[in-house]
Amino acid sequence: MALTETRPSPQTQAQFAAPGENAGSVERVIGSGDHLTIGRTFIVAALFFGTLSALGLALSGVDTATENKFLGESAALVWNSSVIGIILAGALPLLIGLAIYLIPLQVGSAAISFPRSAALSLWTWVIGVLIFAASAVTDGGVGGADADSAKLGNLAVGLMIVALLGATVSIVTTVLTHRPVGMSLARVPLFSWSMLIAAPIWILNLSAALAGVVLGYVSEANAAGLTENYDMMIAGLWKAPSVYMLAIPVLGIAGDVTAKVATRRITAYGAAQGLIAAYGVLSFGVWAASTRAVASGAWDHNPTADQTLIFAGWVVLPGLFVLALLGLYGDTIRRSKLRLSAAGVAGPLSLVLVLGGVLSAALQVVDTLGKGNLVGFGTEQLGVGQGLFLIAAALCGAVGGTAFWGEKLWGHSSDKLARPSVGLVFAGGGLLGTIAVVQGVLEASEPSTVLYGAMVAITAALLMLGLAIGLLSALGAASAGHADPTADDSTGLTLEWAFASPPAPAGAGFSVPAVSSPYPLLDLREGPDSSDKESN
Repeated sequence: MALTETRPSPQTQAQFAAPGENAGSVERVIGSGDHLTIGRTFIVAALFFGTLSALGLALSGVDTATENKFLGESAALVWNSSVIGIILAGALPLLIGLAIYLIPLQVGSAAISFPRSAALSLWTWVIGVLIFAASAVTDGGVGGADADSAKLGNLAVGLMIVALLGATVSIVTTVLTHRPVGMSLARVPLFSWSMLIAAPIWILNLSAALAGVVLGYVSEANAAGLTENYDMMIAGLWKAPSVYMLAIPVLGIAGDVTAKVATRRITAYGAAQGLIAAYGVLSFGVWAASTRAVASGAWDHNPTADQTLIFAGWVVLPGLFVLALLGLYGDTIRRSKLRLSAAGVAGPLSLVLVLGGVLSAALQVVDTLGKGNLVGFGTEQLGVGQGLFLIAAALCGAVGGTAFWGEKLWGHSSDKLARPSVGLVFAGGGLLGTIAVVQGVLEASEPSTVLYGAMVAITAALLMLGLAIGLLSALGAASAGHADPTADDSTGLTLEWAFASPPAPAGAGFSVPAVSSPYPLLDLREGPDSSDKESN
C-alpha cells in the first residue's frame, strides 16, 4: 500500500533544496539536502575515487611483474586497500548516487526520504574515504605496518560502511513510502525494485563487515593483527556468495534500459521482479563467510560451508537467474529496431560479467565439494576472480546507467564519451577477473609471476582509463548545459522521464499521472486501455 498521505508538500520539500539564494556554489553543494545535488556529488566523487583505486590495482600488478621490487613490503597494503577502495569508494557509492538521484523521480516524489540523513551520509562517506587514503599513504590502510595508521584505516572502513548504509536506508524508505496512488510494489520501475531488494542484503552483509571493524578495536590488535582480522572478518564478503550483492542494482538498470531502448514493455514483468529478488536473496552470504585458521597462519572459508551441496547450489543458482533475465530482456528487444548506445551495451555486458563471477564460484565448488582439493585449483585465487568480476559488473552497469540517464542527471547527453568508458570498464574488469580465474585453475602448473603481474597491470590500467573517461563524460555533460530545461522525453516509459532535464529542485511544476502499470508514460501515449497489456 502506497503511503502517499505521509509525503511532505512541495513547499516543505523546497526548504531542503539549497541553503540560500546568496550562497556560493560550494556552499550550495555542501549545505544542500536536495537529492539531485547529493546524487550528482556521489556519482562524481565515486568515479574519481574509483579511478584512483583502479590505479592502485595496476600498481600492484607492476609490483608482481617486477617480483616485488616496485612496492616492496607495501605490496599487500596497496592491493588490499585498492580492493576496499574500488568497492566502498567506487562501485557501491556510484550505484547509491545514481539511486539517490533517480529513485525519487521514478516513484514520482518531490524528494528523497530523510534528505538531511542522505546529505550526512554523503559527507560522512567523503570524510571516511579521505581518512582511508591518508592511512594508506602513511603505511596503514589494510595490510600496512604502522599500527596507528592501520587503526585509522580500520576506522575509515567502518565510517564508509556506516555512511553507505545510511544512504541506503533513505533510498529504500523512499521506495516504500513515497509511491503515488496506483503504484504498488509490483509496478515500481526495475531499478527502484532492485534497490529495494539490495537494501536489506547490503545491510546484513555489510553489518558483518562492520562487526569485523569493531572487533579490530575491541581486540586492541597491532598492525599485523588488524590485517589478520581483515582477512578473517571482512575479506570473505568480497567472495561468492556475498559479493553477488554488488550487482543487484545492475539487474534493474539493465531492465529499465531494455524497456526504453526497445520502447516496449518488459515481457513477464512480474517474473523479472521475481528473478531479481531470487538473485538478491542468494547474495546473502554471511553464513558462508565464516573462516578458520590453517597451518600457514592464513585464513580461508569455513570448510563446513564451501564443501557442502547447500553452498554449491547457493553460488551457482544466481547464474541461472541471470541467464533467465537475459532471456527476458532479449525477448523484449528481439523485434525492436535498436540504436547503439552506451547504456544499451552496458546492460547485457554487465550481466555477462556477473556470469563470469558465477563461473569462478562454480569452479571453486568443483574443487572444494566433499573433502576439498579434488582438482587442485587455487581456491583463494578463484575467490579473487569472483570479486573482480562482480566489481566490474557493478561499475559497468553503473557507468552505463549514468549515460542512460545522462540528460536527466546533467541536462546534456553523456553517451558519446560513455561508449568507450563502458567498453574499457568491461574489457579491463572482465579480463582482470579472467586472469585471476585462469591463474587459479593453473595454479598447480606455477604460471609465470612476471607474466601474471604484467597482465594484471595492463587490464587494471584499462579499467582505470574507463572510469577516468566516465568521469570526464559526466563532467563534460554537466558543463555543457541544456537547450530546453522544460522539455520532457517523449520516448520515456517511467515517471522520471516526465521531469525536466535536469529536474527543478523539489520537483517544481510536476504532477504525477495516474499509475496503472509499471510504465505510466507509455500508458498515456497508448491510451486508457494500454495497461491491460501489462504482463505480470
